[in-house]
Parts: sequence; C-alpha cells; structure tokens
Amino acid sequence: MKERNCFISWGVLYVVCVVLGFCAGVESEPLAVFSVLMSLAFFVPPLVLVFTAARRGLRLLRNLSLASLGLTLALLVASILSIGTSTEVGDFLYGVLIVVSAPMIAARAWVLSLFAWAVLLMLSLDRLYKLRKRP
Repeated sequence: MKERNCFISWGVLYVVCVVLGFCAGVESEPLAVFSVLMSLAFFVPPLVLVFTAARRGLRLLRNLSLASLGLTLALLVASILSIGTSTEVGDFLYGVLIVVSAPMIAARAWVLSLFAWAVLLMLSLDRLYKLRKRP
C-alpha cells in the first residue's frame, strides 16, 4: 500500500472516530461494538506505515503519536483542574478532548488506544533509529 493511501485511509478513520466520539452518549450495543472495531482499525494504517514508510513518513508518525499522547495528557489535567469551574468549560474541554483523542473516546476503553499510541511511538522511534544507523 502506498504511503499516501495509508495517510488518506488513516484520516478517514480519524474522522469516523471523531463522529463516533460525539455519539458516545448513545447506548446501543451494535454502535458500541462498531466504535471499538473502528478505533482498533484506526491503528492499522499507521502500523502499515511503520514497516513501509520512508524516513519522512516515520517522522510524521512519531510526531503525531507524541502530539496525541501529550495533548491528551494536557487536556486530561486541564479537565481535572476545571472541576470547580462552570459546566461550559468542562463541556468545551471534553469536546476538544474528543477531537484530540478520537480513537480513545470512540472505543470507550482508553487503555486500548493509549497502548496502541505508545506502541506506534516506540515502533516509529525504533525504525527511525535503525534507518539512521544504516550506512
């Protein structure tokens, strides 16, 4: 699969996860199963990229993984610190968190997506290191 196609399919799956994240309040078993499957499928294109992409694609993958994990942490801390503020602030922070952490919110199981982001980060770092050592 071409690198460009992987990034396009990853973007489409991201949009699907964002939409499913905003539908998280709907209690439906088929929707819940679909959400978990889509959030897991979200990590298939970057996994393909880890093993097929050139150095530029790996750097982008590394940066996206770092940004997602870092922004998720920052927004979770901001959300906890905003407990004493109005509900509008909490709703706004949750809306931003849905956009930043789309597969995590869509899956309703944060540990799966956090683990997948961490694995992607470590794999991309390892692959970049191996490409740099190559003569």
